[in-house]
Amino acid sequence: MATDNIPPPPFLGPQLTVPISTVTPGSLSYVVFTYEVQKGGWTFYGASFTNWDSLPLGYYRTPANFAEIPMIVYVSSRNSPSGQQLGAVISPQDSPTVQGGDCPDGYGDVPTSELNIQNGIYGNLGHWLDPAGGLGLAQLCAVLAVQQIPTCPPGTTWDPTTETCKPNPIVPPPPPPVCPPGYHFDLTQAKCVLDQPNQPPPPPTCPAGYTWNPITETCDPNPQPNGPPPCPPFTTLPDCLPTPPPSGTDEDEVGDLAAQLAYWLEIQSLYLMNLFEVIRKLQPSGGTATGGNSDPVTCTQLTAQVKLITTALTTIASVIPMVAGSGGTPIDLTPITDKLQAIADAIAKNTEAPEQDLQFLRVLVNRDPATDARTKALIDYFTKTEILNADLSQVIGS
Repeated sequence: MATDNIPPPPFLGPQLTVPISTVTPGSLSYVVFTYEVQKGGWTFYGASFTNWDSLPLGYYRTPANFAEIPMIVYVSSRNSPSGQQLGAVISPQDSPTVQGGDCPDGYGDVPTSELNIQNGIYGNLGHWLDPAGGLGLAQLCAVLAVQQIPTCPPGTTWDPTTETCKPNPIVPPPPPPVCPPGYHFDLTQAKCVLDQPNQPPPPPTCPAGYTWNPITETCDPNPQPNGPPPCPPFTTLPDCLPTPPPSGTDEDEVGDLAAQLAYWLEIQSLYLMNLFEVIRKLQPSGGTATGGNSDPVTCTQLTAQVKLITTALTTIASVIPMVAGSGGTPIDLTPITDKLQAIADAIAKNTEAPEQDLQFLRVLVNRDPATDARTKALIDYFTKTEILNADLSQVIGS
């Protein structure tokens, strides 16, 4: 599309017609302006008369970048054969609808044959239209028609190709998102919801070797029939027994014996915690809200725990004199082991009822003040020398 490289003319479209006394019925008058640099730009070129139905669009101009003298022409007055004053435009339906390739922006091509000038009386347009004495232009440019888009009913849109109102295309709604198993998409809430809202969610997935405990809401280690003794429920390692101290180190004999004693004291504390858990599970309610024991423990298992503790105490009793030196007084742990054996014997005699009262265990474990004092002094020593962990010291001392 060409672009006009000269200033816009003084008139860019049809003008209002006015009565002129010299314009007789059945005739019109028109005015021509030209662009000439030597005359200072757009100037009046002349006015002429022709038949009344000439120049039906009321305004025309030469193409953009016209090599000769650029020109515009507009109708200034128009009278019908009956003498009626008419407007400049009498055939709006003939206005161009497509931008002309060589016309200024907003104008379309119009053949000069549609100017309807009869008998070759061109007047002041002769220089541009006369094929004999003028340029004999084949077309001029006129203002594009104003497209009046009809108002279509709701649900329809105007189609300029068919010039009809066509139904709007139906755009299907997007598919709902894919919900995880057990959920569906709720259109009202616009989100994934449970298929069965009142159904509790599935239990969490525990690591390998662990099982979900709904009572404590923790992952408990799976029982190991032929493995090491069970660990306390709050221990995260499947095998919670400590690693034996290395032998043949740079420590002297007393240091090695102290490490052995600390090792057995740590085992002793773990066994005591296991024993506490076993006794808790023997309670009538089992720690559950329904009153039943969800993880029953047999008396055989409890007796085994007592025997493990007795063995650990016996080992500790043999190590303590060696650590304390030959001049020390041997510590007699017989009262403790005797009470543990009494616990085992009492458990064996109380196997008839599944919901038994464990009051007999509390009677059997009454503490001896003298033994407590010796044990506490020994634990304090190993805690201060950092042979024994402070947390385990607290468990053993309790």
